[in-house]
Amino acid sequence: MYHQIGFQHKRRGVIPPELFDTHMLYLKRMGFNPISHDVFEKFLDGKGKVPDNAILITFDDGYESFYK
Repeated sequence: MYHQIGFQHKRRGVIPPELFDTHMLYLKRMGFNPISHDVFEKFLDGKGKVPDNAILITFDDGYESFYK
């Protein structure tokens, strides 16, 4: 879970875009498979499957930086 991506990374809970990119590349190199919220929801309802090493990346607020 992430809070906010931005350039005010000295604030608690904010990471710069470059660090977020590094996190995503690490997860990819380690063999994690990102899934969507819809896929996860279907899995929880017993109506779908998720790949091995599935990971759901979430953001706890609706900041504009997530959209961009």
